[in-house]
Amino acid sequence: MFELEEIFESMGRAYIYLGEDEKAIEYFEKLKEINPYYDEIYEIIVLIYEEIGDIEKAKIYKSKIESVENG
Repeated sequence: MFELEEIFESMGRAYIYLGEDEKAIEYFEKLKEINPYYDEIYEIIVLIYEEIGDIEKAKIYKSKIESVENG
């Protein structure tokens, strides 16, 4: 399973680098499904949604980060 996580994260980061934010989100969403405890992924998803102007989805993921941090 760990290898699949690395692949999804690498693909997501590659798509960010290429400016393909929507495609990057797809891979980070898949990674989140595999490992919902990988907090950094939520932060990356928030940044992408903010960058593309989807503030509502960014807020949703920010609240998920806060709920994890507040335990």
